[in-house]
Parts: sequence; C-alpha cells; structure tokens
Amino acid sequence: MEQRVKRESIINRSAMKKYIIAQAEAIRPGWKCSRVSADALDQIEAFVRAKVRDSVDRQPSNGKTYKSFY
Repeated sequence: MEQRVKRESIINRSAMKKYIIAQAEAIRPGWKCSRVSADALDQIEAFVRAKVRDSVDRQPSNGKTYKSFY
C-alpha cells in the first residue's frame, strides 16, 4: 500500500475558503455556496506550486532577486 507524505501547505487554506465563498456570492448570487472541499483546495495548492516552479525556471540567471511571476 502506498503511503502519502503530507507536505506543508503553501496557501492559507482558511483564507482561500473564505475568498472562494466570497467570490461565489459576488459572481453567482443565486448560488448559496457555503463550503469548499478539501479536494478543491488540494487542486489549488498543486496549481500554485506548478506555477511557481515554472516561474522560477523562467527567471534570468543574473541578479539575486526574484522579480516577476508572469
């Protein structure tokens, strides 16, 4: 049986839940979203990790400052 190693989260999961629910209320007022699944938060976490890895890979080799995400 494969055992999964739990990594430290790089997103504030509580703040992300509040943000998603607030956005749902603002964008889709007819939909009463009140919960966010752990799976959805895991997907957001994976997306952010991948985007940061890609961004770091595209940074120029000169200098010591990480300058731009996009």
